[in-house]
Amino acid sequence: MTELIFTIHFPHFEDQPKTIQLKPGLHVIYGDSGVGKSAFCKMLAQLNQNNVNTNFRISVISSYEDVGMVLQDPDDQIVAPTLFRELAFNFENLGMESKEINQAISRTVDRSDLQFDLNRHPANLSGGEKELVNLATALSTNPKLLIIDDGFAFLSRRRKNELIKQVKEYADNQEAIVVWTTATQEDLSCGHTKWELKLDEFEKSYLKETATISAEIQNGMMFLQCENLTFGYEEKNLLFSQLTCSYGPFRSFALVGENGSGKTTLCRLLSNVLKPSSGSVKLLLGDRKELRIGYLPQFPERMFGGFSLSELMMRMRKNHLLSESAELFLKSSLKQFTVSWDLIKDNPINNLKLSVTRICLILMLLHARYDILILDEPMFSLGHSQRMKVMEQLRDSMSRKHFVIISHSDYLVRSICDAALVIENEKLLLLQEDVIHA
Repeated sequence: MTELIFTIHFPHFEDQPKTIQLKPGLHVIYGDSGVGKSAFCKMLAQLNQNNVNTNFRISVISSYEDVGMVLQDPDDQIVAPTLFRELAFNFENLGMESKEINQAISRTVDRSDLQFDLNRHPANLSGGEKELVNLATALSTNPKLLIIDDGFAFLSRRRKNELIKQVKEYADNQEAIVVWTTATQEDLSCGHTKWELKLDEFEKSYLKETATISAEIQNGMMFLQCENLTFGYEEKNLLFSQLTCSYGPFRSFALVGENGSGKTTLCRLLSNVLKPSSGSVKLLLGDRKELRIGYLPQFPERMFGGFSLSELMMRMRKNHLLSESAELFLKSSLKQFTVSWDLIKDNPINNLKLSVTRICLILMLLHARYDILILDEPMFSLGHSQRMKVMEQLRDSMSRKHFVIISHSDYLVRSICDAALVIENEKLLLLQEDVIHA
């Protein structure tokens, strides 16, 4: 068997199911947020055949028994306390002996170029590094069908291109089928076939790539200052060592660099989530003595657990970060995203869709009394139209706030940042305006 054959049916919109045949190769499926990409992946893997919350139904006619999968949220896939144990997990389930497992792990590390200490705890990895590990484990058993659920969202452009090349070569060499769903239109150019999943249809895609725009950004007063900054999660692997520099002024600057270079760590240091081993790093805003800095981490859903958005808003009010009228502003802003505040405000945050949570938290931060907002991969899980609307909200807030942005999206960086700082070899360097890339 050399094909994946399935039918997809939108019972509320189409009379008859459509039959889809996918041959070995890379098949890219674009879909805006909320259309059901994750459910689509699980249905193809035959893990969730009866999801009543989607507009479509899938019946798999012909598939493979050996299926590998990369999940959208990289934390959902990692189960072990060390990278070695994580890589060993699949091989242990196959009943391999210890010697075989060690050999298989060595092959996996070499093939995927995992330059990590295998005794490292996965919690200390960046989002992009976790995605590298998850793809490596998915490929480690050589599945004939590999399903990637938006699994490259946190990768640098260089790393992403390397992995796409690796996946294509894997599909060719193993005669395997790779299905990759994505919320980024530009990814369509990478596929042997290109598809679009909509709320009412699944069809071949003819979307054009989005052109990058330039936006005028007003002058800012923000400086970044490091004095002998030293920090590392392990003493032998320092991310920053005696770093001294000063850059500015900015209205909004991007932090860019390879996966694992320390972008998220620097944001945590700037927001006082982490403390330097020695030295200091801080943001300055003119001659202001006290600054209110808001921080949106890579995975904010994990911070709030069972809290609801209304409970979070209440806490922010008690801390004088939100006005009494903030809920009205938020309710109004959410309308353009077709999200009803009244329907979601009392639900636990970890029960909401990733995209809905992101949008709500970003809007709450924009309405809050923060001077500077640090946003780490704010567009993760958002579809194209949602990204455009969020960028519009960010630009509208620039007269009142300053921003620090981590993103691998050139479009976002060029649209809302007036400068970019790159972390490279324990140094922080200013990129020239004409070479700003994430």
